[in-house]
Amino acid sequence: MLLAIALPAHAAIRVATPSDTVTAARMVSELRAMPGGTSIGPRVAAAAVMLTGVAAGQPLDNDSTGTAIIGFERTDGLGLVNMAMALAQAAGSPLGRWQDYGEALVNVSRRRGEDTGFASKMMYGADWVTDNVYRGNISDLTERYSGSNVFKTKSLDKISLNRADYPALADSATYEALRMVEMGYRTHKIPHLKKETLSKKDILEDLRDGDIIMMLSSDPRFDIYDIGIVHIQPDGPHFIHVSPSTGKVVEEAEVLPRWFKKENQYFYGYRWLRPE
Repeated sequence: MLLAIALPAHAAIRVATPSDTVTAARMVSELRAMPGGTSIGPRVAAAAVMLTGVAAGQPLDNDSTGTAIIGFERTDGLGLVNMAMALAQAAGSPLGRWQDYGEALVNVSRRRGEDTGFASKMMYGADWVTDNVYRGNISDLTERYSGSNVFKTKSLDKISLNRADYPALADSATYEALRMVEMGYRTHKIPHLKKETLSKKDILEDLRDGDIIMMLSSDPRFDIYDIGIVHIQPDGPHFIHVSPSTGKVVEEAEVLPRWFKKENQYFYGYRWLRPE
């Protein structure tokens, strides 16, 4: 049974099981103890490593209620990034409690950092990037390296077109609220870097621990093919993401450029984002 926990900055956040608060508190504590100061990037990467093994699946908050949930049973790609960023933010808070993780999860996953139900959950990559850049949670490095003329125009409305897949959208008001969000992403220009650029020396040298790579789908109505977090290892950058082949969160054994080449038939470009 899901528990509703009152938080100071928000009306409530649900908890999947009491043990999930223990898990959140433990991970936040371990991240706070990391050496090297308070830089958020390494903390995001370390949080992603902690989350390896979490099962792939429909996020817990894609239910009929649709508000945020503290839970580590399963996740999708964007959910993984939200959890890792929220853990890293909570580790930098004054007290570093599991409640701080809950507030941070709402901050990064809900539009304007306000949880008003399923329609406030950001599920399109463009929506997630636009909102989190505006509120200072991330910076978008894509156009710095690609220039301002490399983009693809899409109208993002796949979620509302698949209304039956999302129980919360059975509510007419929630559905209409989502449609209003999607209207803001009609003929939206999505910048991207070309796939082959990830092997270039200047980009490889500038990749940092905790950077986020969003691979872009060819679907004209959706924009995320895959998304994950960079983990810098002695042999180079590796990628932590939800793996369809293994059905869980993994860190790919191959360095990111080599793994990218194996996957590049499935996406047309990528966005490069950095936690702030």
